[in-house]
Amino acid sequence: MNTSSTSGRRPSTSHSYRSRRTSSQTTLVGASKASHYTGYSQAESNYPPRESKDSALPYLYEPPHYEHRDSGPYYNGVYRDSDQDTLVQSVASFGSINPNLGPHAGLGVETSFHDNGRLSMAFGRKFDQPLPDVHGVPVHEVGIDETGFINAPPMNVNIMIVGSRGDVQPYLALGQRLQSHGHSVRLSTHETFRKLVKDAGLRFFNIGGDPHELMSYMVRNPGLIPGFKSMTNGDIGKKQRMVAEILERCYLSCFEPDDDTNAIFVADAIISNPPTFAHIHCAEALGIPLLLSFTMPWCPTAAFPHPLVNVLQDGNTEANVLNYYSYALVDLMTWQGLGRTINKFRTRRLGLPYLSSASAVGMIERCNIPWTYCLSPALVPKPIDWMNHIDVVGFYFLDLAKDYQPPRDLIDFLNAGPPPIYIGFGSIVLDNPKGLTNSILAGIAQAGVRAIISPGWGGLDEWMIKSAGPHVFALGNVPHDWLFQYVSAVCHHGGAGK
Repeated sequence: MNTSSTSGRRPSTSHSYRSRRTSSQTTLVGASKASHYTGYSQAESNYPPRESKDSALPYLYEPPHYEHRDSGPYYNGVYRDSDQDTLVQSVASFGSINPNLGPHAGLGVETSFHDNGRLSMAFGRKFDQPLPDVHGVPVHEVGIDETGFINAPPMNVNIMIVGSRGDVQPYLALGQRLQSHGHSVRLSTHETFRKLVKDAGLRFFNIGGDPHELMSYMVRNPGLIPGFKSMTNGDIGKKQRMVAEILERCYLSCFEPDDDTNAIFVADAIISNPPTFAHIHCAEALGIPLLLSFTMPWCPTAAFPHPLVNVLQDGNTEANVLNYYSYALVDLMTWQGLGRTINKFRTRRLGLPYLSSASAVGMIERCNIPWTYCLSPALVPKPIDWMNHIDVVGFYFLDLAKDYQPPRDLIDFLNAGPPPIYIGFGSIVLDNPKGLTNSILAGIAQAGVRAIISPGWGGLDEWMIKSAGPHVFALGNVPHDWLFQYVSAVCHHGGAGK
């Protein structure tokens, strides 16, 4: 809970205020061919399943010429069973709600799923792998003059973002800054955010996908790593189809005209967050530079483990080694869920080589793709093993409060009593929204405070909130940089937007 230093102010209605191609086949240290999908190997698991045809994505259903295998569980180079059928058959052998995937043959690491999609990785006593020789070696960026960016030639920059509003909004600020330096900026994201992007003065391209459905899945399966329930309830098939659509639309966003004005656009460079998954493949196919950017740490480091991993240690291995290897293991698990979909996109749409798991895991690090983290170094200091191609530059803010005109009912509520508490959970999708709404209202009553509650995407019961009494206000879409000046405290989920 963050306490406002400006609590008590009274508002008024007029208040104003570079991607390089690689053919590297380097194998991850200790990489195993064993897969947690029983019945076929890890490398085989990246071949596409047989699916019903979709005329919008024809390349997904035409097997490439090299996918020739012996007879068996395959038909014309693809699986007879769908992803869901194959995984359900596999999961049946796990026999528990939190399946233990067994020890990793090369690393002596046991990986287990939790109900919330997080991973626990237990590093055994035999784990004695040193950090790789390239760990911490400075990257020499050829052809970059760090003092001359202001004189860079005008470019068409395609910013590709998958996620919630909190993921999209920082890149509106970045896009505006790039435009101020003479570049043409297209922000390619979900249709839901078209107005938000256009109002910011940027070009827009719809990459498809439902961010609400995607965020709901990612809450249950952070990083799109499939948890146990998702492997049995049909989630995986739906999300793979959504990812396939996003991959295709991200590629089209690099060269198709604007879908509203038909204005020509051909990307000279790509900026992307990791969940698009299309970034490095589009950059490789088109031969254009790539910059990755995110609102949470995603690059391997010995300083702390991957954000989605609980590291369990059984032995004397130093924590920094366990931290470093957690990133590669998450990369591997993510590839298990999406590798086949991405390989279909690479080989059939882009004409790029097939990627084995050993080639795909760590590909971004081996290519030394530059990163920019839009988070504060005061919150996450840059680790010493993140070299000069990885930057932590601070948050990207829009001044949304400047021209905002609050609605009359919100002004009346703020002026009716002491500064309230703000409660909101943004894009977090809740398992039991009514139960949480009850708990919130009970806590407000017990504390004897006034409150503003934002239902958000989580589905907090708006009727219950509005019926709670005059001390509670149900909030719509309001800029936080304006609202937070008039509240006494903030209770939130810790998302990038907050």
